Amino acid sequence: MTRAVLSLKSVVKYVGPDKVLDSVDLDALSGEVVVVRGRSGVGKTTLAKIAALLSRPDAGRVVFLGIDVTRGASQELRLRHVG
Repeated sequence: MTRAVLSLKSVVKYVGPDKVLDSVDLDALSGEVVVVRGRSGVGKTTLAKIAALLSRPDAGRVVFLGIDVTRGASQELRLRHVG
């Protein structure tokens, strides 16, 4: 079984009083292309920022390259692996 490069598990994110992401699950494998579509204001950019390790979820887990980065990733990890 191939391990996901990026895993989001039950990710929740609020922007002000609004819940923008509600229990989002995502597994992205190496070499896989992931497309996120939706109308304006549904959380696409918020999801991208969390996936790029630029923002932290309010709840849930983010695992990147087998490392739990839910509460923050090192700058070195982002510099070496996120483009």
